[in-house]
Amino acid sequence: MRIKNICILLITLVFTQGCKKTVYNEITDEEMKWLVYDKGEFFVFADSASVDTFYVTSRGAGYTVDKPYYNEGAAVTFLNYSDTFPGDIYGNIGVKKDNDNGCKAAYNFPHFPLTVMLTDITPVPTLNINGVDYTNVYVSEADSIYYSPTNYLRKIYYTKEDGFLMLENIYGGIQYKIN
Repeated sequence: MRIKNICILLITLVFTQGCKKTVYNEITDEEMKWLVYDKGEFFVFADSASVDTFYVTSRGAGYTVDKPYYNEGAAVTFLNYSDTFPGDIYGNIGVKKDNDNGCKAAYNFPHFPLTVMLTDITPVPTLNINGVDYTNVYVSEADSIYYSPTNYLRKIYYTKEDGFLMLENIYGGIQYKIN
């Protein structure tokens, strides 16, 4: 009888330890606000010498699996429609949940040398850009060690409500979003 009880206990332990409850970490509506743009949308930047048009090519979501966790991720992808440099014309904004149900938001922007982790930046509470006051502006700046002929953007300004607002390059040029 004692051996039977030990066997039942061992079998119970094996089965209960191997069966972890599946956890779905889903992106909330508030977290989805990082993805300002919709598929098919254009956003345009200009200065006195040039105009850069960006086109949102896709917007989608899915899950990564790290059993028992299913972590939702979502992203928009865009391209610099008027770019003449081969290879560095695509950018994206992404949001991803992790195993602890934390949220990370990040972006890559054409000709900016770094991936920017927005959720690790403290936003500027109020900033006037081209005559308009914006709140909670995320300012990303690349160190000069990353600059190159194809990575020439120095600063990028972004908000959850309006997306990319202003681009500063290493040559002193500033482009403002015009739409």
